Amino acid sequence: MKCVWLKLSWLVILVVQSSWGDSYSKHTTGRRVCSPKAATQDPVKVTVPTFQKFTKKCYENQICKGVRLTYETKYECCPGWVQNSKLSHGCNQPVCSRHCENGGKCVAPETCTCSPGFTGPFCET
Repeated sequence: MKCVWLKLSWLVILVVQSSWGDSYSKHTTGRRVCSPKAATQDPVKVTVPTFQKFTKKCYENQICKGVRLTYETKYECCPGWVQNSKLSHGCNQPVCSRHCENGGKCVAPETCTCSPGFTGPFCET
C-alpha cells in the first residue's frame, strides 16, 4: 500500500512541475527579474506550490520516505530577457526576434552590435 501511494505522489509531482512552464526558477532573484504579471524592474516574489522529498525515522528505527507540500518563490524574466540556464541567477541573456547576422551579437532586447563594416538593426547590410 505504501509503495502505491508513493508512486502516485510522484506522478502528481511530475504533472504539477511540468505545468509551471519554462520561466520557473527556484533560485534567488537577480537582474531583470519581474513580477509574473507586470513588466517592472523591481523583483516581486510570488509563491508556488511544490513538493519536497523527506526522510525520517519511524517504526522501530526504520527510515520512512515521504513527500510534503511546500511553497517556493517563483520569478519570471522581464520582457526581452531570458535565463542563460536553469542554474543561472537572474535573466542576463537578451532576446532578439531575428538572428544578428554577419557576426553581430544580441546585446539587449532587439538590439544587435554589428561587426565592423556591417549596419542595420540586425547587421543585415
